Amino acid sequence: MKALFYKTVDSTQSVVVREMERGADVPLFVLAEEQTTGRGRKGQPWVGARAQNVYLSAGFHPLLTPTAMQPFTLRMGLAICRAINANLGVLLQLKWPNDLYFEGQKVGGMLAESVIREGLIADLIFGIGLNVNQTTFPSLESRPISLAQILGKPLELKHVAESLMQTIFEAYNNFIAAPDAEWTDEWAELDYLCGKNIIMLVDNTTLVGTAQGVTPLGELRVATPNDIVLVRAGTFVKIE
Repeated sequence: MKALFYKTVDSTQSVVVREMERGADVPLFVLAEEQTTGRGRKGQPWVGARAQNVYLSAGFHPLLTPTAMQPFTLRMGLAICRAINANLGVLLQLKWPNDLYFEGQKVGGMLAESVIREGLIADLIFGIGLNVNQTTFPSLESRPISLAQILGKPLELKHVAESLMQTIFEAYNNFIAAPDAEWTDEWAELDYLCGKNIIMLVDNTTLVGTAQGVTPLGELRVATPNDIVLVRAGTFVKIE
């Protein structure tokens, strides 16, 4: 397991992409103290303080079909959430599809990007941004919070990063060994959205309903007055 450490990068995701294009061995981990153009889901910018949080990406060659890989990010999030809870004695939850929450506030987010060749996902780049020691945030739109704020004390950033890398490494190997393994029951135990009334934009259409967990393929189940809708991607407008 190779790891590269940087003071400042444009994006840890981009560094992994460039290294893999050069033929770097995998698994490859890239960790940075600061990102100048970090990105999250749907190209949204990920902004965080220097040397206070974990900015981490990992590169793999899964060689599985896109369908088989569909629940990958959710299963990785589940493994990470469970590990953080066990190691730190906190109770983080999972907000579909890729966020870590604590009592309605965002602690971290994940992103998976891939390259498909001959019908298989040949290159996979998985990234996570985790608020660790930051206590002030430039934007409060996502109601951010850090582990230090939750615990009331700063954490050793190096230890948190090393633990995350090990968790990601093990979770990836577990996924590749058993991509069809059952995981939704464990997700249900940490599901932030389940039972909440939501409004979403899905394919430019407004969806109103109640979140009712996830499917084995990672789709969000939304109960509407007339049906159960399975959502693969969407943007939340309101959660209550």
